Amino acid sequence: MKQITIATMILLLLAGLAGASHVTEVRMVLKHSDASWEAGHTSVSDLSVNEKRALCGAKIDCSKQLHATSVRAPEHVSFPSSFSWHDVNGSDWMTPVRNQGSCGSCWAFGAIGAVEASINILKNNPDYDIDLSEQHLTSSCCNAGSCRGGYPTGALDYIKDHGVPPEKCFPYRAKNSACTPCDDWENDSYKISNYVHIDTSDYKWALEHYGPMVVVIRVPDDWFYYKAGVYEPVWEGKVGWANHCVVLCGWNDSEKTWIIKNSWGKYWGMDGYAYVKYGVLEQYNYGYAIEKPIIPSPPPKPESWVKPASATASSMYSGTYSPEKAIDGDNRTHWYSKRYQKTNWIQFEMNKTAVVDAIRMRIYPSFVPMPIEVQTSIDGENWQIAADTTIKKGGMLAEVTFEKTKCRFIRIIEKKQYYGLAMMTEMDAHVCEEDVATSSIILEYSNGTRRAIPFDKSLAGVTIINNNTKTLEWWNT
Repeated sequence: MKQITIATMILLLLAGLAGASHVTEVRMVLKHSDASWEAGHTSVSDLSVNEKRALCGAKIDCSKQLHATSVRAPEHVSFPSSFSWHDVNGSDWMTPVRNQGSCGSCWAFGAIGAVEASINILKNNPDYDIDLSEQHLTSSCCNAGSCRGGYPTGALDYIKDHGVPPEKCFPYRAKNSACTPCDDWENDSYKISNYVHIDTSDYKWALEHYGPMVVVIRVPDDWFYYKAGVYEPVWEGKVGWANHCVVLCGWNDSEKTWIIKNSWGKYWGMDGYAYVKYGVLEQYNYGYAIEKPIIPSPPPKPESWVKPASATASSMYSGTYSPEKAIDGDNRTHWYSKRYQKTNWIQFEMNKTAVVDAIRMRIYPSFVPMPIEVQTSIDGENWQIAADTTIKKGGMLAEVTFEKTKCRFIRIIEKKQYYGLAMMTEMDAHVCEEDVATSSIILEYSNGTRRAIPFDKSLAGVTIINNNTKTLEWWNT
């Protein structure tokens, strides 16, 4: 035991000496360069070359990048000289800095970090600070990657389609694992409506418009020694160049720098953050913004489930399997579509316009998994998507929750066929007692009086015409 202890101490001493030597070497290079940042010992500076390489596990999927939805900034937009979600008038909208440990899971931490911050912004509470499970993404639950690296876009796809539970449901282990989250994690999972690709020239606009972004930076060995200042690479070392996923949260024009949040704990950089010189981050045109996070809804009240008044469908196999069979309260009867139709949907009409936040539907066990899209409408002509998910269990009422929406019509599109058919046994809608939240446009007239025009998501736009002249046009986007 004594010999092992002494050997271990010698190895640690040699590692420390090597780390000190590297710090000195980086500092010497910095001294003879135009760079203005400080190098020193950090939480990762004394790791071996292989351990350092393992931390930078971001993989780039070029095909995904080409086919992702891209959004460009409007023309002639202006920006402040500096902005950071880490400090908006003294409030920090970012969640606390995490530490990925020895696992190459930066791709998961980058995606989760951007989603967590977008949830703070949606909740209008910088201290909401939900802590989501990175282990859920690095486990076998998700096929985007592991501790040996992964795809940030794959992580975002999984969060969009399935969601991730809070950290307490599946605590971080810094190693690969089986898919063992807590029971019923799906009911407490946080999702995103979508994510969009942002061109490097539009980063500032996207940061203000959407919130913190998922980006990938290509860095050499000196990145591991960063302590403060405006980072730009000066020393390649033995690690070479590696792809690392971080969260972009701001900029500063006077320093000509981007502001990023890392996942190596508070003992790297400036309490886990870094300034990165303009041009370094843009090496990859790789930036993704979160369109909108989706907060899990509380369980629906049992007494608020109601049957729609009537049902129609894209087709029916025969009169025995008509759409009304899906709302007759009898699990022995069913709606079936005709065989091999291009589109299969069943549509329900409530007896009056109501606020709905969930549906539940029953299909055969042999018809799962069933990807579905739930649409809602007030008039039966103009539709909006309420949910896009997958029913995983058949033979029981599967609940699908979504944001409160005012509607009279509900349409369920089944995106997959089994035996050439679509089917449904029963369907209910969950009606809320409270109304949907509304906003308003305030019009102030020249005489000083004001008028409020309330609206919700069903309002498409407002056009004001005065003396045959259009004075205002506004679209509810």
